[in-house]
Amino acid sequence: MEHPIDFVDLIELFWAGRLKIAIAVIIMCALAVTADLVLAPRYKASELLEVRVSHQRLSGFSGLARSLGGLAGLAAGSLGGSGDERQVALATLKSRYIIEHFISGHNLLPVLFASKWDERKNRWATSNADDIPTDQDGYRLFRKKVFSVADDGTTGLVRVVVQWRNPQEAAAWLRDIVNETNVRLQKREVARFEADIRYLSTTAQSVMVVPVKESLYSLMALEYRKLMVAENPEDAPLQVVDPVVVPRRPESRLLMLLVLGVGGGIVLGLLYVVVEGAIKERRKGVGRAKVTEPVTVKEPRG
Repeated sequence: MEHPIDFVDLIELFWAGRLKIAIAVIIMCALAVTADLVLAPRYKASELLEVRVSHQRLSGFSGLARSLGGLAGLAAGSLGGSGDERQVALATLKSRYIIEHFISGHNLLPVLFASKWDERKNRWATSNADDIPTDQDGYRLFRKKVFSVADDGTTGLVRVVVQWRNPQEAAAWLRDIVNETNVRLQKREVARFEADIRYLSTTAQSVMVVPVKESLYSLMALEYRKLMVAENPEDAPLQVVDPVVVPRRPESRLLMLLVLGVGGGIVLGLLYVVVEGAIKERRKGVGRAKVTEPVTVKEPRG
């Protein structure tokens, strides 16, 4: 009966096959260097943003809102809820709507899926509808390989990054995405404040008590001021702290590829040594079985 392989046996097996493991690591590292030379360079354009919410952008009006007391709660756009507003702004920046609208507006599907696009005929290289990329395909590719958002919970700042093979396009895309997000957020705020004003106007017309009517009109004045701030493009929710510049050098992927090469080489080398050892052990067992097999001698007849 064969004894099971324990940890010491594995260590001895790996040590005996250390040369083969080293060769596997060298081969994988060579492939990593080759891949770094063959793959198209990628340029990283980044921008640092501050997400400004209502209590920051409308701080000059907070005194008037406090003087109105409980009536300020009548407006849906009253101060407060900054944490939710910040998360909404970041979710909008990464949303399917913004990215698909951006890809569609700039006609980027042929650019993102260049291998499937026939530049000479100016159409998709395939006629199969299932193989033609859609806006959803573009969104998934863009979020996975091109566009990323990193929220720094300590400083409250947000790092937005676009990685692409063309440095000018990377910087331009990043600026356009931030601008489109600000437009989307400002339109939403404008619509909210306009709805608040309509509601307050209707309520004030139906109220007969003069002090309450005056307070409602004062609250309407506050909402009008909020509306003016929301319509100001220079006071957008996403404020640029460190603007994007066109990257001059491509991002180096050699270190990451080498790490993957070393890890992959070790795994493949260990696997090869284990499989080779198991095959040798099996052959030895078969050989021993043949040697110890009893030989039957036939007695002569007669």
